[in-house]
Amino acid sequence: MMYIKSIVCFFVFILLSVIWLFFFQLTDYVPVVRIINKGEQSLVYDDSLLSPEHLDAICTIFSQYGVFYKRKENAVLITRRLYWNMDLMQNYTHKAIYLTTIKQE
Repeated sequence: MMYIKSIVCFFVFILLSVIWLFFFQLTDYVPVVRIINKGEQSLVYDDSLLSPEHLDAICTIFSQYGVFYKRKENAVLITRRLYWNMDLMQNYTHKAIYLTTIKQE
């Protein structure tokens, strides 16, 4: 009986660790853009867009949509769950690019 309890506790610990890594651990924000090549679309991470203006704009967008983030000196930290959702990240990146373009005009 004690053996079964220890196995169950071990699996619960592993499950909680995976949930914590997926939902709560933070990672650097990297812009996601849509690439269209010969009619095929793909989403790719593009760190060439990172600039102080873009980071300010993405923080504004995240605040408008209630997205959890932390701002560092030259980076924005987001949850891994958001980082892996490339469609949503592309949407936020597009909005930040648009906001940066409007501010420059």
